[in-house]
Amino acid sequence: MQVKVALVGMFAQVGERPASQKIVELLENNEGAQVRATALLALGQLDYEHLDQMVMLGMRDKSSVVRTEAIGLLTEVSLDKEKFDDTMRAVLGEGSVSEQQKLLKVLGQLDTLLTQGLIEKLIVRMGNNNLDPNLHLDLSEAIARTHSEYLGIQLAALVTDKSSDFDEVMYGGSIENGRNYFYEGSAGQCVRCHGVEKGSVGVGPNLREIGGLLTRKQLLEALVKPSKRLAPGYGVVTLTLKGGQVVAGILMEENDEELILKTTEAEPMDIPLERIQTRTNSPSSMPPMGQILTKRELRDVIAFLASLQGD
Repeated sequence: MQVKVALVGMFAQVGERPASQKIVELLENNEGAQVRATALLALGQLDYEHLDQMVMLGMRDKSSVVRTEAIGLLTEVSLDKEKFDDTMRAVLGEGSVSEQQKLLKVLGQLDTLLTQGLIEKLIVRMGNNNLDPNLHLDLSEAIARTHSEYLGIQLAALVTDKSSDFDEVMYGGSIENGRNYFYEGSAGQCVRCHGVEKGSVGVGPNLREIGGLLTRKQLLEALVKPSKRLAPGYGVVTLTLKGGQVVAGILMEENDEELILKTTEAEPMDIPLERIQTRTNSPSSMPPMGQILTKRELRDVIAFLASLQGD
């Protein structure tokens, strides 16, 4: 297969008409998905006269590798609207998350005369909670790239109904990219305060099991509002209970029913939420990451943190 892939690359560099036909034959008949994907890419490099047909063929390929390559070439061809709509619905309905994310990225670069109807339907689906949360940020970014005031207004109507401007970053991120940012990102500098290896100690809490302790929504809150969402074992909470009693201590655990505080007493205190009148969290030393990281970086970091289960 490696020989065939190299051969496709050679045909593309030659740039002769006979080479195009040989590459088309590989795209149509070869059993290797990587060969077909490379053949499609080569036809794009050659400006093949029937590239639009080959792209549509690639979009219907059984392999996600080939389909993804075809999606990347959509900006290079002229497409029939009816065929375009049918193919897009197929990818958005059956394609992998990575394919759908790449498709949305491309949609933002295409003529809105071709894409507006499809994007409108996706906005409606998101508003009805029928769009995969993994695609929410990608749809928002695609709409921004269209520079369409009309589509922007449609999206803004949904955003005002959401509990947070960052809700769209909870799903769809890359664990690998998030890991790389955690260790190497210069803006957030996560690794300076937090460790994820067993036994590692830092200024902030060890995050080795954080994905099993906090939901994605709680992880998001901890990143963008660190003084509101305290990590277990770190941060002092002061409570005024109904009846006037004041209790202060280190937050050890929090759930939908109670708080557990470590105080000067020997045993931790379990305090039902229904007994709490007011709560004050001591300010966190961690800066709000929503002001430092891009939404895409936040999404990747959340994906990485959610994957940390202490295994």
